[in-house]
Amino acid sequence: MSHRLYRFSLLILSLLILNGCGVPKKAGSTEMKMMEDPLLDNGTKATASALVYKTRADYFNRVPVLMNAEKNRIISYPDPTDLVYGNTLTLPTHLKNGYLLDNRGIGTNVAFLTYSYETYSALPKVPALNQLMDSLLDKNPLVELWDCGSRSLYKKEVEELNTLIDKGFPNREALMEVMHVTR
Repeated sequence: MSHRLYRFSLLILSLLILNGCGVPKKAGSTEMKMMEDPLLDNGTKATASALVYKTRADYFNRVPVLMNAEKNRIISYPDPTDLVYGNTLTLPTHLKNGYLLDNRGIGTNVAFLTYSYETYSALPKVPALNQLMDSLLDKNPLVELWDCGSRSLYKKEVEELNTLIDKGFPNREALMEVMHVTR
């Protein structure tokens, strides 16, 4: 009986050790990668990721929406109340070298509307979908989009992300070659 318990304990311990190899690494490790798609099949975000991005033009104060892969249909858009947290607009956070930290929930198929955060958040309800489609400013705005891991990993988020930017992101050349989203 004790021999079976010993073998069972060894099996459990081995499984725990093996499972530890799949634990996500802290941002800044070589596990950080260019974003491919931050959404699950049902359209919800898997985790609150620190998404760092650059755009072709200044869309800092423009409302983001998510498009389908063909970029011919909006599949996700915010309610006007979604753009405010407490009394503050959920604008992206400015980082070094023109990078922004997403605070709204973007992805590789992000597009920006002509609406500013202030204007959109003051609307009594979401505009009709055809009105949103007519308000598209840029369907392909991204130059870069990096998933820097879970936001909960950072104690001083802006400072630590700026350090990653200064370092050129881990393995940047290899990642850019394989996963760059330049359009």
